[in-house]
Amino acid sequence: MYQPLPCLDTTADCVQRLQAEAIQNSTVLRELDTKVSLINEKIEEARKNNQKSIDLAIFEPALQVFLRQDTIVENGQSRKVGVVERVGQLFTNPGPVINDLLGAIGIPILRGVFGGNDAQQGRAIQISDLVVKVAEMERGKTEIIAKTRDRVQQLVLDFDLYAREFQAEQAIAISEAKSLQLYRVTYAAGDGDTDVYLNRKEKVERAKLQAFKAWAKVRGQITNLKTVVTPRE
Repeated sequence: MYQPLPCLDTTADCVQRLQAEAIQNSTVLRELDTKVSLINEKIEEARKNNQKSIDLAIFEPALQVFLRQDTIVENGQSRKVGVVERVGQLFTNPGPVINDLLGAIGIPILRGVFGGNDAQQGRAIQISDLVVKVAEMERGKTEIIAKTRDRVQQLVLDFDLYAREFQAEQAIAISEAKSLQLYRVTYAAGDGDTDVYLNRKEKVERAKLQAFKAWAKVRGQITNLKTVVTPRE
């Protein structure tokens, strides 16, 4: 049931395998590596040509997202929000952040960020700023890796807890069913009480429902692990 996960238990070996696979399969991490390589390539070209700045227009729109630094206002004070802060949002509000990191951004938004006329589109970025941005992206990558490891470990621990809860609820349901089966013999012989019989049937149904809910949590947790460890492209 846990396929294509390589394993699913709380042993150190299994947790480490799941963490390693999650990091290897991370689309965001691969995208960060690609973007860092592209920026470093442009920096090297500029340095060979004795340039101190690079025209932003040479970067593809998807890469410009990484060079963007939004300004937000909190408590009357403005501050910059860059790659590192967006990394934290990957685990709290991942949708918009992943869209940004993967370059899923429209031309109108880019024009709003970088300007819509020829003069604005011709703006350049200093090589020193690009070096800082690369360092920021590398820190972001390190943080994503750390958070991914923590996330996988917590998911595995929660799975183990849910699995134990299911086993307990299942055992209760089996016990209640056996008890009802024994009482049914007594009841059929005319020695039982109708209210007791009906009450035991209700207890069996409640126990089955609890076991089903516990099983649903187990399956949901497996799905959560698959989403992190083996995400679909």
